Formats: sequence, structure tokens, C-alpha cells
Amino acid sequence: MSVEASSWAFAQGGLPTGAKFLLVAIGNRADKAGIAFPGRESLAEDCCCRPETVTENLKRLEADRLIVRFPRRRRNGSRTSDWIVLAPLAADRSPMVDASEDEVPANVAEVARESSGEETQGEEISGEVGGLGQVRKTGGPPEPSVERNGSGSPANAGEPEPVRSAKADRTASGKGNVGTATTDDSKVKRPAAETNRLVKELFEFWQAECDHPRAQLSDGRRAKLKARLKDSTPREIGQAIRGAARAAYINDDGKRYDELTLICRNREKLEDFVERYELSERGGAAAARKARSVVDRTADRLAEAAA
Repeated sequence: MSVEASSWAFAQGGLPTGAKFLLVAIGNRADKAGIAFPGRESLAEDCCCRPETVTENLKRLEADRLIVRFPRRRRNGSRTSDWIVLAPLAADRSPMVDASEDEVPANVAEVARESSGEETQGEEISGEVGGLGQVRKTGGPPEPSVERNGSGSPANAGEPEPVRSAKADRTASGKGNVGTATTDDSKVKRPAAETNRLVKELFEFWQAECDHPRAQLSDGRRAKLKARLKDSTPREIGQAIRGAARAAYINDDGKRYDELTLICRNREKLEDFVERYELSERGGAAAARKARSVVDRTADRLAEAAA
């Protein structure tokens, strides 16, 4: 048991009760580098739940980038419990320490450490469990310009520019074309009026994409959008919103986790939703359907109960 790993796990917010309980249980079994290899049955016993529930919650924790798993094998080659790494390549893993390759396999040690920044951009964590992989930074395309209609309003308020490859954005000559900027527009200081306009447009886009027409632009949502506009482009935020609309996590009760404050909680969370969007664009519709299938199963159970 590691006090460091347990403290980190306990401090994580924004999780359903079952997933949070599982994260703390893993932390209780982890070492000071945040590495553990508990069996599914043991975790189920710790959490007082079914092994199948453990499996679902592990997937949720992976989707939220709170853990990553790697296969672990016995000497005879047979599969045993997975290596689980807490806070893989996080910007701040404190109070946990970086892992040593003398104690664990190199691929596990590689992600059981604090991110050093730019060197991890585009790096993929290739754990076989979970299927989708984990990408720490997406390095999305630059912010597009916004075309306006005769009234001065955006022609398509809040609609992110259709995705182009980063290569296309770098090489396009496109005079006057959208998406041809070559600088990191997220670092540009915007006038307050421009920031407020973008906040309003992105909020309205989230309302439409995630089907929250009654939602209000609260102080909390406004603050999260402004914070992300300091380290992300409007285009990236729009893609993250669409990623939530297409492949947000859905629990067994049918609740969708597509709240705007969750999408924009921090840069890492935004990147996670951008990745979901990119997966859906690259033919990852099957993965998105799988995430939504929980709703279908819940509806079937309710229908059977009502029959």
C-alpha cells in the first residue's frame, strides 16, 4: 500500500461513485510510483461489487486517462492480472514518484512518470487492454477564421471548421481559406470582447451538439471556457464538444457525461474528448456505438420490467 498513490486517487473528482471507489482501491494496492497489479476478483471484493462492474469501471478510468493497463504474463506465457499505472504521463503525478525500469517492465515504467511536456506530444501509450489506446496530446489543427454574414454574426455560430489534417493545414497556400494559419493561435492574447464572443458561440455549440437546450451559461461554464481558450484553440474546443456528443461515457443508468465543465475541466480532459472526436472521424464509429450501447441495454431492461 502506498500513501502517495492512495492520496492521489482520493483527490480525483468528477467520477461516479463506483469508478471513484475502484480508483481508491487500486491506489490502496499501488506502490509509491502508482503501479499495481491486482486481480479483477480482488478489486471486486474490495469494492463490494461484481467483477463485471470492475471491468466497466476500469474502462471508464482508462477513458478519463486516470489509469492505463498493460498485459502481465506468467513465465509459461499465460495471462495474469494486468499492470495498472495511475496518472500515466500526467503533467503532475505528485506525490507519486517516477518508476524505475529495474523494478517493472520498461513499457510500464515509461508511462509511470511525470510528463516532461513537449516530448510527449503525439506519443501513444500502447496498452493492449482497452482497445483504443491513450494519446496524451493531440496537437490539433490551428484555429480557423470565422466567416460572417451580412449582419456581422457568424455564418455558422459555434460550428467548428470541418477537420483537416495537420499536414494539410501546414501546406495549404489557400489565400483567405479557413484553417491556413501556421501559428499556435491558442497562445495569442485576445481582446476581452473577442473572448466573450467565443465563449458564447462555443457554449451555444455545446447546447446544440450535446442536446442541452435549457442549459444556462453559468459562471462555472464561462470560467472553464475562458480557461481553455488560454491553452487551446476554439477549433480544438469545438472538436472536444463534438467528441462528447458522439462518444461520451454513459453509465448503467443511462446518464451521459457530456457536461461542458467536464469537457473543459483541464487541458488533458479536453484532449481526451478531442481524441474521441478524431476516433469517430477515423472510422471509430464502432467505438462510439459501443459507448452508447449502455443506454440501449438499460432501455431493454426497463422495457422488460414494464412488460
